[in-house]
Amino acid sequence: MSLVGRLEDLSLGDILQIIALSGKSGVLTLSNRGNESRIIFKNGQIISTLNPGEKENIASLLIREGVINLPILKDAVSHLRTIKFRRNLAWVLSERFGQDQDKIESAVRRFVEKNVRRLFEWKDGLFNFDLKETEEEIEKLTIDPLQPLLRKGISPPALIMPAPAPGQAGSPSDNLAELFKGFAADEALSPEGDEFLASVRKEISRTTGENLDLPRLGGEAGDEPVMASPGLRLLRSMVEELSDPNRYADISLLVLRFASEIMNRAVLLMVRKRVIAGLGQFGIRLSDGINPENRVREVRIPIDEISIFREVVENKVPIRRKLRRANPWEEYFLQMLGSEQPEESFFGPMISRGQVVIILYGDNLPERRRIGDSTGLEIFLSQAGLAMEKAFLERKLKEVPTLGKEHSHS
Repeated sequence: MSLVGRLEDLSLGDILQIIALSGKSGVLTLSNRGNESRIIFKNGQIISTLNPGEKENIASLLIREGVINLPILKDAVSHLRTIKFRRNLAWVLSERFGQDQDKIESAVRRFVEKNVRRLFEWKDGLFNFDLKETEEEIEKLTIDPLQPLLRKGISPPALIMPAPAPGQAGSPSDNLAELFKGFAADEALSPEGDEFLASVRKEISRTTGENLDLPRLGGEAGDEPVMASPGLRLLRSMVEELSDPNRYADISLLVLRFASEIMNRAVLLMVRKRVIAGLGQFGIRLSDGINPENRVREVRIPIDEISIFREVVENKVPIRRKLRRANPWEEYFLQMLGSEQPEESFFGPMISRGQVVIILYGDNLPERRRIGDSTGLEIFLSQAGLAMEKAFLERKLKEVPTLGKEHSHS
């Protein structure tokens, strides 16, 4: 999964949705006018934030909010020394010293939420999501025992909506500045606490022999930024088109249009009760003057037969791999599209009312190359499914009064 680009092209809200839906782990680095912040994800959930300019850490936070007192903190840090600072302070406080885990988690959660919401004010800058695929890689990102770290992550969509004012229900607003006026300035820790925490950091660095700051992600300063894929750049404008009620009838055309930006050929397949049937295409070229549109509409693949199409319907997740000539239905599909085998094929489901209703197939023939970054396309397919579901419900609602009138005259 490659997610790199400019905030002018893809907003933080869009980025958070993409990572949440992908369920990936890693670090999202945001940079803006010399400032840099990082959001750490585990399985699509936010578990921590890092800001080099942030004065507060988990110790000062818990003391300021009255969750713990200074003597308990000193005892916890002494224990951390004995275990060479291999655990997070918050976990040691709850597991070793019996402090209220729910109160600690709640305080850390508010702190992380506040840090993420502040980043919504950044309208320009660069972003880079650095994928981490193993538990060990994630653990390396949380080596600082004073780092705010959540046991149960925050779902990114929960942070995309504005934070409601105390006692009021939240409502969407385009004026992001208004959303953040309510955040009070952080209260400073007492001089005694500041001095103590400074000595803690010094002791941790001396004991481990390491600088506890995370390494810079996304290349060194001066590196040429890698631009986002065309699919990601298109995502915002195409989703806006989906929100237009007059375009519901054109959803399949919008999907094909999006796909055309990142692959050479694509076929839309409709999932019915027993078969998967061809619906439309672009980029298919056939010999002997055969009309590719007519050929695609002839495609019929049984759902109950083993094939990659059945996998997509059952698992409801995108799949990228080569079509197998050894599988009779995949070989049949290749023959219907001209017999040549692509280097890699993409199969993306569109889900509506909990079921796969459309499968988007794509490849890069006649070029012998793999599919590029399909993240934006996958997100768009999920949004298209929601738009289709909304259109279905609206149509049903319109039918209700009509049915009522018919019964009244009977």
